[in-house]
Amino acid sequence: MSHQATAPSAWVGAPDEAVEALLRRGQESGSLTVDEVLGVLRVELTRESLREIRERLDEERIELIEEVDPAEVDVIAEADLH
Repeated sequence: MSHQATAPSAWVGAPDEAVEALLRRGQESGSLTVDEVLGVLRVELTRESLREIRERLDEERIELIEEVDPAEVDVIAEADLH
């Protein structure tokens, strides 16, 4: 009886070709940004999905760059002031 690996929920629903291309790009550059990953996976970023993403990228020896766009910070900070 063979066991099939269950895909983490963060990766379910993303086209296989898109995930493969994303992982190849990450392997070539050594890293991927959160925006690049979410552009392919199209999942809500939760602690669990982020953990799953990190685990998969770690397996592939790809660094996940979790930078925040300064423009987004300005918009959030401005909204907090009102």
